[in-house]
Amino acid sequence: MQQLAALAELELRYRARAQAAQGLYYNSLSNFVRDAWYVLEPAVEYVHGWHIDAMCEHLQAVTDGEITRLLINVPPGCMKSLLLNVFWPAWEWGVRKLGHYRYLCASHKQELAVRDSVKMRRLIVSDWYQDRFRHIQLANDQNAKGKFENTMTGFREAIAAGSITGSRGDRVIIDDPHSVDSANSDAKRESTTLWFREAVPTRLNSPSKSAILVIMQRLNDYDVSGMILSNSESNYTHLMLPMEFEKDRKCVTKIGFEDRRTEEGELLFDKQFPRAIVDKLKSDLGSYGTASQLQQSPVPRGGGIIKLNWINVVDSAPKDFTFIIQSYDTAFKTGQTNDYSVGITLGYLNGQVYVIDRLKGKFEYPELLKKIKSESAKYNANIRLIEDKASGQSLIQSLKLETQLRFKAVNADTDKIVRTHACLGFFEQNKFNVLKSDWSDDYIKTLTRFPYASHDDDVDATTLALNYLSKIKINKNTQDNYDIFGR
Repeated sequence: MQQLAALAELELRYRARAQAAQGLYYNSLSNFVRDAWYVLEPAVEYVHGWHIDAMCEHLQAVTDGEITRLLINVPPGCMKSLLLNVFWPAWEWGVRKLGHYRYLCASHKQELAVRDSVKMRRLIVSDWYQDRFRHIQLANDQNAKGKFENTMTGFREAIAAGSITGSRGDRVIIDDPHSVDSANSDAKRESTTLWFREAVPTRLNSPSKSAILVIMQRLNDYDVSGMILSNSESNYTHLMLPMEFEKDRKCVTKIGFEDRRTEEGELLFDKQFPRAIVDKLKSDLGSYGTASQLQQSPVPRGGGIIKLNWINVVDSAPKDFTFIIQSYDTAFKTGQTNDYSVGITLGYLNGQVYVIDRLKGKFEYPELLKKIKSESAKYNANIRLIEDKASGQSLIQSLKLETQLRFKAVNADTDKIVRTHACLGFFEQNKFNVLKSDWSDDYIKTLTRFPYASHDDDVDATTLALNYLSKIKINKNTQDNYDIFGR
């Protein structure tokens, strides 16, 4: 009888703890995180920040079915991996009693995904968790570091971005799908974004109810975040919290959240990252690293190599240019990740250059040839430049045979960044003007985001023209005799 009484007393105590936990945590993932922290980090003080509440609020909205697509961009060191990969799944299983949910958790390295899998398993089997949520028990026959299952058939599987298995999940969690190096490799970055676009959506248990969550620091204009944000139909809720507040980029989301900061430059997490630490990070990372990893914008504010304030937007341009150049950077493929074909018309007068027209699109060869003929015929240009590469060579041959317009093949024999620096004088000396038009905003954006933009075709066409212009002596009698064919 004494033993039965003791067991009954233990059961009553468990029920009291479980009931208290439900009351404390059911509507507050943030409270759960505070208390569970010491299970995983008993020797490290928990430091709370309002950004943690913001992320928890959005994760709870996923649990409640308000959000099925969530993108979070935050700087490193803001507890994003622990929160999304460890605490939140454990909270859904235990507090919200969703033990049947299945999680596919990906990172750019398998080791990182497994690291967080081990931490979640450690939390699940801890005395603290079992004293409150003992309905979650791990299955004996599937209890490995990379994948563990509970007795309610829910599981957590760790995978590398790019290699989703045959499993399906109620949540696909993608934490930093790119490394710093791979994000700036076109081939590696595009391989990851292709995987995200074509493989990830097929791994959901329920296309309408299951959730995809991406949490990452920005590294490139066309990383996974960039691909999501460029698609107006993606339906992602975007929580973006830069290290330093920028009023013109204040984050507001559909669940009613607003970035609480009001002062320009106000810090995100000053308890952990005070001003001195942030300034040291900025110095170490440089302008591009600061813009992408800290500010969640792959281009430094004000521009990349070409600064925004170096470009003049004008309502009208002169009619009597001394010299006119048309410059083309061409591509024949029309896939989503392929480059554009771009042509610009640039006029020169009294030391000033004016971009007065621009052609941009993804064209198959016959249409591209037709477009260039039409665009070239609009202006009495002194010279028309085409970069002498695979696509350009074919165009040059066709244009030579089919028109009497003057074209020149230009060999771009230096690196794109080197070519851009070579013509910065036009920008720095306030000599570069763009005619205000329906294309001018997009054109300026691509110039100022280089070299971290998704496409650099505008930059190629522009630097081709400017570097050519800087090498010739221009006057009213200028005759260009540099390997021109035609008339």
